[in-house]
Amino acid sequence: MATTAIKRRLPAEIRRDRVLEAARRVFLSSGYVGARMHAIATEADVDKRMLYRFWDSKEALFEEAIATPLEQAVERAVNLSMVPPADEEEGSGVRRRSIEFIRDLLSAMREVAPLLGVVLATDALTGERFYRERFEPRLAQIRDVMVANTNQVHARPYNPDVGVRLVYGMCYFFALDHRFGSGTGLSDDDLAAELLSILFDGLVARDSPAEQPPG
Repeated sequence: MATTAIKRRLPAEIRRDRVLEAARRVFLSSGYVGARMHAIATEADVDKRMLYRFWDSKEALFEEAIATPLEQAVERAVNLSMVPPADEEEGSGVRRRSIEFIRDLLSAMREVAPLLGVVLATDALTGERFYRERFEPRLAQIRDVMVANTNQVHARPYNPDVGVRLVYGMCYFFALDHRFGSGTGLSDDDLAAELLSILFDGLVARDSPAEQPPG
C-alpha cells in the first residue's frame, strides 16, 4: 500500500520521464516489434493504464522516447543563440555557444543513437515518416541557428544544409564510437572544443604554404 501511495504522489512529469527512460531500455533490448507496452510499464514500475494516458500507441511512445533528447538539445541551442553581449570579443560568443551545443548534442546522441537505428530499420515507411516529421524539423531549427551565428562572424560562404548535417553526422558517429568502439578518451567538453576547432578553423594551418596562391 505504501508503494502505491508513493506512485500516486509522483508528479506527472517525473512519471513521464521515468516511462521514457524505461521505454528506451525495452526498445533497445527487444526492438520495436518485440517491445510490449506491458513490459515498458513493468520496467518503469507504473500501471500500464498510465502509459495510455500519455501515449495512445506504442508507436507514439517509441517516437517520443527517441525524439525527446534531440529536441531538448535543439531547444537549448535555440535558447543559446541570442546575440552576444556588446562587451564580448567578436566571435567569442558564437564559439562558446557552438561548443556548448555540440557538447549537448553528443550527450543526446549517445542516448538515442542505437534507437535511431531501430526506428530507421523498422520498415521503410516508418523510418521515412519519423525522419521527415521528427528529425528534419530539428535540422531546420539548427540550420537557422547556424546561419544566425555565422552571420555574426566573418564566415566564408557555405551551405547551411550541408553544415547542419555535418554536425549531426559527426555527433552520431561519436555516439556509436562511444558505445561500441574504443572512443577518444576525451571528455565531452574537450571533444566538443576539438570538433568545433576543426569546423571553425579547419585542418590547414593559416600560415601553411598550402594556403598560399600559386605564384
